[in-house]
Amino acid sequence: MVLMCDSGVRELAEALLKQEGGEGVKRNGMYLLTAYNASAASENLRKLVDHEQDATARLLAIVALGWSAEEKSRKRLEDFLQSGSTAERRAAFLAVERSTDVAWIAVLRKLLESKEPETRYSAAYTLNKLTGGKAALDFNAFENLSAATQAAC
Repeated sequence: MVLMCDSGVRELAEALLKQEGGEGVKRNGMYLLTAYNASAASENLRKLVDHEQDATARLLAIVALGWSAEEKSRKRLEDFLQSGSTAERRAAFLAVERSTDVAWIAVLRKLLESKEPETRYSAAYTLNKLTGGKAALDFNAFENLSAATQAAC
């Protein structure tokens, strides 16, 4: 399969970057880049994140960035984790999980202190997945919620 080699991954990312129409085709192509090691396409993935108009394809590009060990890609993911929209943060958490890079542990631990309950939960979940369940933390994802809201959860 062509996606098993770096040149095939780069070629797919370049084709998706140039494609104007056919959002279904673009989304399917982006999905493939999330499923296969897309580290060879990091530069084009960052361009897709910056310029893609289709929100789903853009979020898939964020997820695919998880394959990259490049500092620019890591920085972009960290920015999304800390200040992205809810959907961008979710995609970035999936990217970090996909990366399997333990260097993310420090970032995830810091995010456990977020004011956003969903961010705290996602950080704990991703930390658990990233460490194979070996990270044990004591935290309350709902500590900032009112008692009535906590009871409803």
